[in-house]
Order: sequence, then structure tokens, then C-alpha cells
Amino acid sequence: MPMPNALPFSLKPCAAALLLALTTGMLVAAAPAAAQTTAAAAVRDYDLPAGPLAATLNRIAREAGLAFSTDAQLMQGRSAAPVRGRFEASEAMRRALAGSGLELLGTTGGGYTLRAAAQPAPGAAGSGAVLAPVTVTAQADSATGLPPVYAGGAVARGARAGVLGNLDFLDTPFNISAYTSETIENQQTTSIAEAVVNDPSVRVSGGNGALSDEFVIRGFPVDNKDATFNGLYGVLPAYRTSLEFVERIEISKGATAFLNGMAPIGSIGGNINIVPKRAGDDPLTRVTASYASKSQGALHLDVGRRFGEKKEFGIRANAVVRRGDKAIDYQKQEVDLGSLGLDYRGERLRLSADLISQSEDLHGIQHVLNVASGIVVPSAPDATHNLGQPWYVGNRRAQSAMVSGEFDLNAHWTAWLRAGQATTKNHVIGAGGGFTLLDASGNTRMLDSLVRFRYKTDSVDTGLRGQFATGAVHHRVSLGLTSYQQIASRYMDIKRTTPQFSNLYAPQVHAQPTFVDRAPWKEADIRLDSVSLSDTLSFMDERVLLTLGLRHQRVRTESFSYLTGQPTGTPYDEDALTPMVGLVVKPWEKVSLYGNYIEGLSQGETAPIDADNGGEVFAPYKSKQYEVGAKIDHGRLATTVSLFQLSKPTGGYLPGTNTYAQGNEQRNRGLEVNVFGELARGVRLHGGAMYNQARLVRTATGVNQGNTATGAPRLQLNLSGEWDVPQLPGLTLSAQAVRTSKQYVNAANTQSIPGWTRWDLGARYRTQIAGKATTLRMYVHNVTGKDYWAGTSIWGSGLYLGAPRTVSASLTVDF
Repeated sequence: MPMPNALPFSLKPCAAALLLALTTGMLVAAAPAAAQTTAAAAVRDYDLPAGPLAATLNRIAREAGLAFSTDAQLMQGRSAAPVRGRFEASEAMRRALAGSGLELLGTTGGGYTLRAAAQPAPGAAGSGAVLAPVTVTAQADSATGLPPVYAGGAVARGARAGVLGNLDFLDTPFNISAYTSETIENQQTTSIAEAVVNDPSVRVSGGNGALSDEFVIRGFPVDNKDATFNGLYGVLPAYRTSLEFVERIEISKGATAFLNGMAPIGSIGGNINIVPKRAGDDPLTRVTASYASKSQGALHLDVGRRFGEKKEFGIRANAVVRRGDKAIDYQKQEVDLGSLGLDYRGERLRLSADLISQSEDLHGIQHVLNVASGIVVPSAPDATHNLGQPWYVGNRRAQSAMVSGEFDLNAHWTAWLRAGQATTKNHVIGAGGGFTLLDASGNTRMLDSLVRFRYKTDSVDTGLRGQFATGAVHHRVSLGLTSYQQIASRYMDIKRTTPQFSNLYAPQVHAQPTFVDRAPWKEADIRLDSVSLSDTLSFMDERVLLTLGLRHQRVRTESFSYLTGQPTGTPYDEDALTPMVGLVVKPWEKVSLYGNYIEGLSQGETAPIDADNGGEVFAPYKSKQYEVGAKIDHGRLATTVSLFQLSKPTGGYLPGTNTYAQGNEQRNRGLEVNVFGELARGVRLHGGAMYNQARLVRTATGVNQGNTATGAPRLQLNLSGEWDVPQLPGLTLSAQAVRTSKQYVNAANTQSIPGWTRWDLGARYRTQIAGKATTLRMYVHNVTGKDYWAGTSIWGSGLYLGAPRTVSASLTVDF
């Protein structure tokens, strides 16, 4: 049945019915819950900038579960002072009131209200319509300084929105998810790729036993090297990041060029941001011993302490050792991780530093499987089969360092600086260019290779953020400067004249050839610099938020031959402007309607060497996103619905010529539905669905125009649930279902892989052993042992196998 004309696309009947049922069910389930007031004496950390007084006081009360009501006219036009430090909620509100001419007054019912101080600040009183008193309740934060964790613990109720800073999900004009360390631990995930599958808009492109993690967000590829660390590009390990030092995984869906600056590799589908752990006020000494099939063991030590009269100094250290065989034949992984997080939180100054050292040796690498044209893609082989060789190995070493600082210049303005540096070295003996599937019987060809990569990056982000008022309009402005430089080096020795042959269903082992090895030569020198300016205007006591932003980005690159080390082509120097407009309207207290227009930005493509204009580098190209949506928060359960359109230009040969030009365009139109929180006491869930129409709306030659884009499933569904067993306190059972529909492997839409559904099951038991808090966890990924093609490569018509059944178990003890 066709959808109403208000939607910019049509849905197939089954998908429309499914999404309509899911949306309706979630909205019904999200019936308003009875507000419950908690004690005001709960102590927590605050890191609130200066802002509108009403918004600050309401937020403090909401997050502390504190009953707060007052005449809104008292707060109209007044500003709150910054609140930073560890306080009771009532003290935090008093600090916010500093200089406002108002004071906090307790009520007989245990709540709080406001009254004019004996000597109010001159000119502080505002004017406007008198609103009804407001009572606010919410779940308390875990004192991390981050947006609070939402009910259920799996998802946070806010995340970093790039240069705009941390925002509550109801105040954000974008679709952003933030998964907590609790989710990471309970699902026994060890890499970003394993964790982000919780989000229905995200799928993993780098597959079972691959060299690196690669992603697809809203149907567009996202390279692991485009992930940010506390908002800064280039600091994380280039290929894969272990998660033991991670507090949050934040996912921004869609174009983010204004929010974060241009992604180094040019990803436009979204952004993944990693937030590190920080020391809490309570001492922490946590040891986790874990096991994963076939026989991989790991030991993780997590230590946190705070020092000083006000616990202003913090240290958080994580150390991991992982060894043993994985669930794939003759695949073995050795991981060593050490991280150190230091922080200082003062009245006006906040500092932090992070040091990360990670090494990984992966034996028995699985590569992408390229599909020859004209053949039918055969069924997936046994997922425990290794399509590569026992002597395929990837050795990588990564070191990262980052320092951050914020200083409050006064009650209204804050300056910040973040700077980081990282080096990643990768030495791989494997199959250069992957495997090639030759026929429907599963016969394959591979080219053995030795490859060395080295990436060195330096990244800086600095700026000024503040607030002021013009009449009844409040402004939150931000001026930011970013600078990113990467030097990439590579060396390859590929045995092109001696291909090896095997079969998907009966893999063959052959001898390792002799390779010529040497240090890599510089391949590229990339420099990205930008300046951004934004203003969030708030009206009607923060019920209407309009954000306007503009970023000027300059891209400079110089290319070199990795075979000779000599420069190739002409140095590249281009610039572009990327705007953003975001609108949030709150017709009711816990309902948010939003829309945005934002652009993505990628480096211009380079014409292939065999083209008449081979080596020509084109100007940066822009991707455009339009999005509207709604978000509902009923205290314990939240739902979001989004409609989006995201288009991306690409290159191709001009009709009838051998000239390469940027004349193609892919357009993705979709609908997203998300749910997270507590459905009932002891029952938690998170997940949702994404329906996506990814079309090639323009091609240079007209061939394949109108076809479905490769690697973009029409439908993606996720649902994770947990149940606390009432008959046995401490026991929790969990389950997750992941569904991905059919995908096309080539642009002609003549080759495809079928849809698949994966089931995961888990259990954990929290108890006390010898007076120590102890948690036993078990999780089974792909519990049915399904063999399936998980998806396609982000770089071409290649396939990745899904992971086999994997059993993980762990024992965590807090000393």
C-alpha cells in the first residue's frame, strides 16, 4: 500500500505494516508513568555551564528526582551561574542561583520553590507570561560528569553533539544514541564493531575475523579511522579499538561535517564517538576474568581513585591481556591494552589526559570475498571455516595520547582546548585485495601479500563557548577551530603471478611464499583545518531551540607513490563551507519535535590511472541531509521516530569517453524508530527498526540509474531485552534479535545475498562472595549457529561472513 503523500518515499506493504505495528506498540507502551520523588540529599557530580535559569534548575531537579515548583515569571530572563563539582541537589540549585537575585526555599512537602532575595540583582527581573508551576522528576546520574544514564542502564539520555557539546536527547535536533559501559560488559563485547550492532541504523562491514572494524550507518560506509575520541579525530587506533577503557559509545546518525569537522576518510553516514572512563568518587578495584570459545582467555584490571580535599584529582587505569583460539579454525588473537585516564576538576578549571597503548596479533586472518561478475552468489559456508591460511597474520601496534582543558573565563564564557597524537603500525601477511569468488560452486582465488601500513596523526580542537541574552531571546554561541594532520605510509609485495586456489566449503592450505620486506614509504600527507561558528537561540523558556551554524573547511593533500616514494600528481588545496540548521520544538514537557538540514563533506575523488585524466583530484564534495522526527520521554521509557534523506555525489566515466568525472549520486531515504528504557519493573529493552530506500538516482552513463545501492539493506531490525527473575534476586536473563534484509552485491542488482536473523542469549548473576561484589556473566552470540553472509565491503562488491556461535563467560569481582 502506498504511504501518504507527506512522506518522501513509498514503503512495501510488509515493511510498512511491520514498522507501523512497532511504532504503535512503542507509543502505547510509553504511557506516562507516575512521577516518583526521590530524596534531595543524593550527592552527585555536576558540570553545568552558564545558561537560562529555568532550564538549569529544572534539569538539576529532574536528574535528582527532586520536587521543584515555582512561579515561572520569577525565572524569566535570568541566567544561571555555572555549577561544577560534587554537591547535593539543593546545593547545586543554590549555586546556580548565585547573582540571580533569587533564593531557594524549602516547602512543607519536602520539595523546593523560589522567592526574591532581600536585595535582588539590578535589572534581573524579566517579563513574560505567567506559566503554571512545574514539578520535575528523573533518574539520577552515576556521577560521571556525562549526560545521565536513562532508565534501564543500557542507554544514556544524552550525548556529545560535536561542537555544540553534550546535549540531552530531547534538546538535540539530531538522532543520537549513547550506549553505556554496562551494555558493553553485559553483552561481553570487546570491540566497537560488536557493540554498535545494538543500533538498528548501524551494521558492520568488516566481518568475521577481519583485520579491522568498518561500519555502515544509514546505508553509507563509515571507516573506523573516522571514529572520534572525546570528539577529536585521529586519536583512536586506526583499525580496531578494544573497549575495556570505554565509558560510552555515542553514535550520531547522518552527516556531521558541521558538528565534528570533515571526517579524515570522508565518511558521511554518521559518526562514532568514544568516551573514556573516569574515576568516580568511590574507590574502585575491579578484576574480570573471562573466557570465549574456542579457548580464549582474558584478564582485565580496572582501578579508579580520587584524591585531594574535594576529590579534585582522579586516576583511572585499565590493563587487559587476552590470549587464545577464537571460534574460527586456526584463528588466534593476542591483545594487550593499557590505558591511563587522569583528570582534575576545580571550580573554574577542568583538565584531563589520556594515554592508550594497544597491540593486537591476529593469526588466521579472514579477508573480504570479492565476487566475480556474472555468477550467482552461493550459500554461505560453515562460519567456523577459515577461508584464509594459518600463516596469515596481522601485527598492529597503536599508541595514543590526548590532553583536554576547560577554563571558565567568567560566569558566562568558557574556553576549551583538546589536543591529541596517535601512531598506528600494521604489518600484514595475507591476501592482497582479498579473495575472489570464481563460480557458484564456491571456488576461490587469492593473491598472497605482505603489506605494511603506518599512520601518524596530530589533532587539535580549541574554541570558546558562552551565552548571553537579547531581550527575550537567549543565545548559546560557540566558536571553534580544528586542525588535523595525518601522514600515511605503505609498502606492498603482492604475488600477482602465483595465485592460489581454494574452495568455500573445503578450504585448502598452501605453503607461505617468500616476501620482500622493507619499511613503508610515505603515501599521503593530509591536512584538514576548519573554523566553525554556531548560535543556539532559545525562546519561550527553552521550549523552542533554533541552532544555526556554519563551518569553513580547508583540505590540503599531497600524494606519493608507495612503490617509489616519489610525489604523484599535483598537491591538492581546496576549501568549502558546510552549513547547519536545527530546530527543536517542545509542545509538551517530555515531547520534542525536531528537524535539521546539515551537510557532509568528503575529500574529492581521484580519477583512476587508466582514465584520460588519470590522477586528477576533484574538489571536495558535499552530501546533504534533511531530517524530521519526534522524541517522547515518559520517565522510564523513551521512543524516537525519524524521517531522513541523505544524498552523496560520487564519480564515474562520462558517456562515450574515457574521462572520469563526478557525475553520480546515491540518495538514501529512510524511516527510523527507536525505543529504550524500562517497559515494566525488572523488564528493560532497547532497539528499533530502520527502513531505507537507497537508490542510484544519477549515473554518468545512465546505466544502473534507479537501482538499489550495494550494501544497503531495505530493512534492519534490532531488539534487546532483559528480565530480572523475581524468584532469584540478582539473576537477569537477556536476549537480542538482529534482522537484516536482502542486500545487493553489485550496482546492476544481478547479484545479492539473502536476509538473515541472528539470536543472542545471555544471563548474569550479581551476588556477594566473601563480602565482595561479584558478577557472573554468560553470553552466547548466534545461539542457533546460523551460517550467513553478514554484509558487503564498504569499498566494493565484496562479502563478509557472519560470526559463528560464540560462547563468552566472565567473573567480575570488586575488591
